[in-house]
Amino acid sequence: MKTTILVPRLSSNDDTMQVLKWLINDKELVKKGENFVRFETSKTVIDVQCETTGYILKHCEEGDNIPIGSPLASIYTELEELENHLNDEKKHATQIDDGIHETQNASNNKKFTKAALEYIERNNIDAKQFEHLELVTVSIIKNIVESRSDVKNQLNKTEKTESNLQDWIPFKKMSTEKITNSKQIEINLLSEGQKGGLNSSLTIQFESVQIRAHLKKILGLENQILPYILFTFSNTLIEYPKFTAYYTENQINYYNEINLGLAIDLGRGLKVPVIKNANCLSLEKFQDRIKDYVISYYDDALQIGDLVGSTITVTDLSVDNILYFQPLLNKHQSVVLGVGGDKDLKGYPMTLTVVFDHRVLTGREVSSFLNALKLQLQEPNDQLLLFNKK
Repeated sequence: MKTTILVPRLSSNDDTMQVLKWLINDKELVKKGENFVRFETSKTVIDVQCETTGYILKHCEEGDNIPIGSPLASIYTELEELENHLNDEKKHATQIDDGIHETQNASNNKKFTKAALEYIERNNIDAKQFEHLELVTVSIIKNIVESRSDVKNQLNKTEKTESNLQDWIPFKKMSTEKITNSKQIEINLLSEGQKGGLNSSLTIQFESVQIRAHLKKILGLENQILPYILFTFSNTLIEYPKFTAYYTENQINYYNEINLGLAIDLGRGLKVPVIKNANCLSLEKFQDRIKDYVISYYDDALQIGDLVGSTITVTDLSVDNILYFQPLLNKHQSVVLGVGGDKDLKGYPMTLTVVFDHRVLTGREVSSFLNALKLQLQEPNDQLLLFNKK
């Protein structure tokens, strides 16, 4: 019996995944639950377990980008069955080759006029490019060849123009570097987020010195304002459901969940672990969750379940003393929050920038949200901060 294994969906954002490494060879026995292939997604690298026990026949190679749901491999209960399948494929391929050769041998008599054959021979033209046609005449050959010549000439002109540009550009020793598959997927996702072309942004600024002092006094937090910002942000979002929604043709789709994707890049590539049901967590739980994700990031131990399901994204550059910046929207999201700050300036100013999809939100709605968030941050509810929800 044969079982076809399909490429699984490991991330809600990814439509393709790259096969990084096969962990087992063709015709080898793989057991149910055994890791047999390693994928790279836009979020992480992950090993996938086989769904059943049997002998494997791979349908793609390492480095291939495979659409979600496409055949990945076949698992045969018996090795003999797999061998028989391969033998049948070889026979079928041989029959196809024989048929092609017969068609090519007969084509001179059935497809080409005598004048066409003479024209092809005289001008040294490859006859194979006309195999899809029922009848080939001199005029047909000229039309096809000339149209392709026009394209070739245009390409030559472009190449010459680029060559001329290179003559005066003073960078004679430029080099290139191939980007990773995860980076390409990230580019694709961010490009999707910008496709609507209706993205806007609003920013508020506030001094954080007094807030930090208050957090240190009641909670003992030293220079740990991000958990407090995320905690307050999540609770403010409860009254603004459009912030966790996204636009598709003629409709707005509401997630009805507040799952914060926290962008982390600490030198080992961008990862976006997700704090699920963020509005249900206490400030203490926020601290623990962020700390656990940072440790897992450094240990390369983030799991696929940690990286999927975000409904809104937050990115923080205040640790780099960046006060103002504008983050990019992710696919299937209407809002991304950028947290900025500069400790070297008086009062330790911070900024909160909301980039939003104008098809979902208005400037007035975002302005209302930011002012409400700023008020909550500057006038913390101590009982709420100290209350451990979970």
